[in-house]
Amino acid sequence: MKNTLIVLLGAALAVVLGLYAYMWLGMYNMGADSPHWKSTVTMLTMMRERSIEKHAASIQVPANLDDPKLILKGAGQYAAMCTGCHLAPGITDSEIRPGLYPQPPNLAGCASIRARRSG
Repeated sequence: MKNTLIVLLGAALAVVLGLYAYMWLGMYNMGADSPHWKSTVTMLTMMRERSIEKHAASIQVPANLDDPKLILKGAGQYAAMCTGCHLAPGITDSEIRPGLYPQPPNLAGCASIRARRSG
C-alpha cells in the first residue's frame, strides 16, 4: 500500500513538472492566429466564466441606464476602445480584426436589433 501511494505521488509530481516544463519552455503556441486545442479552449472558457462570475458579483448595475448622457458616454467609450475588434454599425471589418483568434463577436448588430425593438 505504501509503495502504491509513493508511485502515485511520484507519477502526479512527474505530470505536474512535465506540464510546467512544457509551459516554461514556451512549447505551446499562444499566438492569436493559431487555434487552441479543445482542452485549452475548455480550460480558458471555464476560467473566464468563473472569474467573471466571482469578480462581477459585487458590481451594482446603475439604475439610470436609460439616461441619454450615460448612453452618449458609453457610445463614446465604445467608439474609442471597442470598434477595432467588435466593429460598429456600417463597419464590416477593421485592420486588426482578421488577425484575432478567436474572432470577437460583432456587437454592431446588437445595437441595431435593440433600436428596431424600441423604435
